[in-house]
Amino acid sequence: MLAVGSIHQLTVVSGERCLLVLKPFLAKKIFLRHKVMVVVGVYISALLITAPPLLGWSRFKRDIGQHYCGFDYTSRDIASRSYLAYLFIGAYVIPCAIIIVSYVIIFRVVLQSDRRRLSIPTSRQYAAVEGTSKSDQRRQLKIAKLMLIVISAFLISWTPYACVAVIWQFVAADSSPHPDIVHAAAIFGKMFVIWNPIIYGLKDRNFRRQLCFCRPTGWRRASSVDDGAIFSHSATMTKKNSRLNSVFSDVHPNINEERSTSASLISPIVQYRHYSDCDVSVLLRSGADIELQATDV
Repeated sequence: MLAVGSIHQLTVVSGERCLLVLKPFLAKKIFLRHKVMVVVGVYISALLITAPPLLGWSRFKRDIGQHYCGFDYTSRDIASRSYLAYLFIGAYVIPCAIIIVSYVIIFRVVLQSDRRRLSIPTSRQYAAVEGTSKSDQRRQLKIAKLMLIVISAFLISWTPYACVAVIWQFVAADSSPHPDIVHAAAIFGKMFVIWNPIIYGLKDRNFRRQLCFCRPTGWRRASSVDDGAIFSHSATMTKKNSRLNSVFSDVHPNINEERSTSASLISPIVQYRHYSDCDVSVLLRSGADIELQATDV
């Protein structure tokens, strides 16, 4: 069920990418409850496809020489063949068709949009709206390219198993696939869970940034999170800038003491990136105290 659910998830993601490229501003109307409903629907559909053997349509059987059960792809009775055809269509053919159609639409829309933008002169107001839409489309297209790579890896991984375990029933009906071939195809397909993080790590900048953020020690985490917090309260903390300078001096005696008490917060922020993790933690606690007191002014 999880394997079928994963390809259905990719199918839904492809449809979502296509919809957001067609209507970029629709993303603001998609809330968490909608996403939860889609995820639940994905696994309900996967359950409807994989559960029939438990109800008497075909059967699960233990693979030869293995300690796990799988679909009965060796029997030649009508029930087994009809279920394999149902499985092949519902878990492979239809999702692949939706994925291909979605990406064809995506690239056609982007291509037509580029041609229209180059051929039609626009006013300033229309150009501003068009520029926002173009920016959203470029972002969606970048995500679509990433998902296309992920989906291609999935199809390349699972196509051998689909061919060996399903198509064999109808193409080579007089013989059965060798168990080693089936096991190799199944292992190759399940290795998709390995390709997924590798692809995301190489192609997705946000994934790489979050991976660096998870490091236990690193100035990137402090600079990316704490700088934003300090800048967001800079107007309030400016009133206590002199106290902030004294905190920096107490923590690190080598800090430049010729700095004016009315200097901007940008200079301390740049300098504090060179401190150790211990210094940073002290500065952050001090900064938090300053912020709390500044709000009372």
